[in-house]
Amino acid sequence: MIAPLVLIEPCSPAGAGIRQNGSDSQTSSTPDLLASKNVDEETLVRQVEAVGRNCDKGAVDPLIDLLPTPSLRVRMAVIESLGRLGDPVAVDPLVQIVNTDSNLVRRVIARTLLSIRSARARIFAS
Repeated sequence: MIAPLVLIEPCSPAGAGIRQNGSDSQTSSTPDLLASKNVDEETLVRQVEAVGRNCDKGAVDPLIDLLPTPSLRVRMAVIESLGRLGDPVAVDPLVQIVNTDSNLVRRVIARTLLSIRSARARIFAS
């Protein structure tokens, strides 16, 4: 029996990196941190996960740039964070790599694509 895919929980913008006046409290250096070649794998994984938790929509493009990374841990964190952010911009890059990776990564990509679709549906429903 194949286990059902569970959607990735979307990030919650309430209280996560948003100032009361509506501006993003994340520093503009978040994409720079993700693009840095001078960080170790563990630090990069933590940064990528934080981006997803904090709803840092400005980091979608830097996350996409990290998709071809050779590190499985970083790639998995990137895919999960893209799913949490729910930005449809990530769909094409994810589809492009879906057949180039392991079954585990393909399964996470499928969850991410379904989560992005679900996020779009929530926007249209409101």
